[in-house]
Amino acid sequence: MNWKSRNSRFVGIQFKTLMTVLPIIILTGVNDFTALARQAAVAVREIGLQLNGMVTAIKEVAQIPQEIAGSMESIVAMTEEQDASMGDIRHAATMLAKMAEDLESNIKFFKL
Repeated sequence: MNWKSRNSRFVGIQFKTLMTVLPIIILTGVNDFTALARQAAVAVREIGLQLNGMVTAIKEVAQIPQEIAGSMESIVAMTEEQDASMGDIRHAATMLAKMAEDLESNIKFFKL
């Protein structure tokens, strides 16, 4: 047996071994890829859920200034009403004071 026939026989054995092992290697690679793809899909779903939670939280936080603004508008309206009432009370007090002065002046005419 010369080196060419020995070499060709060796190559034939390697080829057969390769053809036996290659599908296993490919299948293992596909299985690994599939497992990684599933893990990635789960991670993406989890990230999506977390993002939805964050968006909900941000929307709730964004409503706080609007609620505060609404409360401030109510407070301003109540303050304006109270100011108007105080103006009415001041006016009434002034009128009562004037009436008291007039009454005091009129009573002086009836002194005995």
